[in-house]
Amino acid sequence: MLAPDPALFDLMDDYFRLLSVNITYNQWVNREKPDLSTYEAKTKQLIMDRLLVKQVERLIPIIDINEEYLKTVDMVEQEYVYP
Repeated sequence: MLAPDPALFDLMDDYFRLLSVNITYNQWVNREKPDLSTYEAKTKQLIMDRLLVKQVERLIPIIDINEEYLKTVDMVEQEYVYP
């Protein structure tokens, strides 16, 4: 009679779980790699746009418009004499 070693019988569930992980991993590693060249131009454009935005953010200060800023603007307007 053919049967697994009784000492290993409790480990069969773990073995099959690991076997399933191994099969899934091998399918992942050996899968066909997609052709990404169709996305190349758009990706380059998105990168350039992002770099431009970063450059603009560095050159132009970001002003936090809060209550303090609005008070300052009101004070300047009150001091300014309109022609």
